[in-house]
Amino acid sequence: MTDLSAVMAQAGNIMLLGMGIVFCFLTVLIFCVNGMSAVVHRYFPDAPTPMATKRGAPAGASSAPAVVAAAAAAVQMHRNRNRS
Repeated sequence: MTDLSAVMAQAGNIMLLGMGIVFCFLTVLIFCVNGMSAVVHRYFPDAPTPMATKRGAPAGASSAPAVVAAAAAAVQMHRNRNRS
């Protein structure tokens, strides 16, 4: 019986040692990946994205003359109210 308990204790110790080693490895791996990411972003920054050129009104936008006139009148009214 003592032989079995000694084997179980040894198995528990080996299991804890293995789990500790895996935990340490994964922790080091996370720090290495974060460090490499910082180095890559520092020395190789993302290329700036070009601005999209305006080619007209967006799809679905109404450009009826009455709508344009109403919007212009609303902007003018807003500017007149906020001048004073």
